[in-house]
Amino acid sequence: MSDVDDQDRRDIINALDRENPAARTRILATPDAFSDWLRSTLYLIFLKARDDLEPLWAWLRLAYA
Repeated sequence: MSDVDDQDRRDIINALDRENPAARTRILATPDAFSDWLRSTLYLIFLKARDDLEPLWAWLRLAYA
């Protein structure tokens, strides 16, 4: 999953956990929605992951399924 490390993944999960369930569903609905959210919420992590976001998004979708 690109240059995203364990701390980055924890930060993403913590930020997603702060979202209400409906918003989280929208965020994880598509790779583009996730990318937009990550860019506006955790920009530095977005910069690390931007070239390979789809595997990160897919992993999170499974985690929140």
